[in-house]
Amino acid sequence: MSNPAMALATYKQVETTTFTDKGWILLKLYEGLLESVRMATKAILAGNMAEKGRHLTKAIAIVGELNAALDRNLQEELVANLEGLYLFIQQELTWANLKNEVSHLKNVEKVLNILYEAWKEAVKQERKAEKENE
Repeated sequence: MSNPAMALATYKQVETTTFTDKGWILLKLYEGLLESVRMATKAILAGNMAEKGRHLTKAIAIVGELNAALDRNLQEELVANLEGLYLFIQQELTWANLKNEVSHLKNVEKVLNILYEAWKEAVKQERKAEKENE
């Protein structure tokens, strides 16, 4: 997804969109975030600091938008946990950028993979429930 802010704005604004559609957008944002982290890792290993910066800037922007899009009227504990994870991810991305250390990106990738799989399962369950209710 080339413009995560625009995609997330769509995610937040379209009130008539079903969870499945929002879930699909969310999964695509996570996929873009994971890809940016992987590309930043490759750039650090290759010594290409311009590419590293470009990919980390994109990753930080996506995480910021994911955090901003949290519906704070929903489950307070879940939102607090996600906020904490997004803050951790932003900090690790910043450290990776400042120190050029791949270990920080590996930490981010581990957390993102867990979140991605959880969201993927939630979307799958929601789609299943929607089909059963048709």
